[in-house]
Amino acid sequence: MNYPLIEQIASRSNKYKFNKSTNKHYQEAFVGFGVDEPRSKSQRVYVSSVAFSLLVFGFMLVLLAKTYSLQIISGEDNRMLAEGNRVRVANIEAERGLILDTNGEVLARNTPAFSLVLSTDFCSPDCKQIVRAFSDEIKKHNTSFNVDLSYIYDKIENGASTVILSSDISKDESILFESMLHKYPSFTIVVAPKRQYLYNESFAHLIGYVGYAEVAEPLIEGKEGVEASYDDYVRGIPGGEVMQVNSLGKKIAVLSKKRAQPGKDIQLYVIKDLQLLAYDLLRDVVENTQATGGAIVAQDPRNGGILALVSYPSFDSNKLST
Repeated sequence: MNYPLIEQIASRSNKYKFNKSTNKHYQEAFVGFGVDEPRSKSQRVYVSSVAFSLLVFGFMLVLLAKTYSLQIISGEDNRMLAEGNRVRVANIEAERGLILDTNGEVLARNTPAFSLVLSTDFCSPDCKQIVRAFSDEIKKHNTSFNVDLSYIYDKIENGASTVILSSDISKDESILFESMLHKYPSFTIVVAPKRQYLYNESFAHLIGYVGYAEVAEPLIEGKEGVEASYDDYVRGIPGGEVMQVNSLGKKIAVLSKKRAQPGKDIQLYVIKDLQLLAYDLLRDVVENTQATGGAIVAQDPRNGGILALVSYPSFDSNKLST
């Protein structure tokens, strides 16, 4: 067996005398110089396989540890976060029933209106800071829209998942807010019915008006007059919509939807024309005398039905209504 490397090294040393006919000195040279006999090809392949297997095994251990952390330790939190970023639940407000006079003429109805809505599930726990930033940006534009921060903060602290900033924004305001929604995905613009009173001051004390109930979630209820007395009858049943949204809060698909059921119409005994006449007469008397106010009630003598009921001074029920 030839050992050219050893021969070259040993030829420069007087310690070793080599004889090519024997392996004894060559073996001593291997020991003395610390050189191993070259491995075979199969040994090199075996060592490489073991090293690669250990590397793969270590990588799998790291991967398993990370998977355990994500799915077992933080699994519930991550699942809720993912669902919150993917699904949005929107309430669908039910239309209230019409209010009619004895001849079937409409006294109160519903009209579509744009509402600006905050979904706190999409901004928690930074909702207050986001609302403040949204309000500050609105102030930079030439608009009369005002964000009632104290009202919104109170709703957030009480755990409301939906907060309505305004239920009747103008077309120009709607366009402005739409241009801002990509920066504030927790805000949305929805179309909801708004109560409209056709003869606001003349029927204000009789019909009343509607507003938000004192509950966490937005709920319209009657506040005065017929609207309050027959609230359960004319209110209707709200619906809902579960939507899939993207990272900007834009609706991608509707996963499920429950249609709102409108309230029932109610017909009064009052006569519209008689009510209007009574109001005009009462207003003239009060304004042309030293009286501070007055009221007129007209009844049907046959059954006691109310034909007209007015009071002055009055108020604009459309301005008070939500």
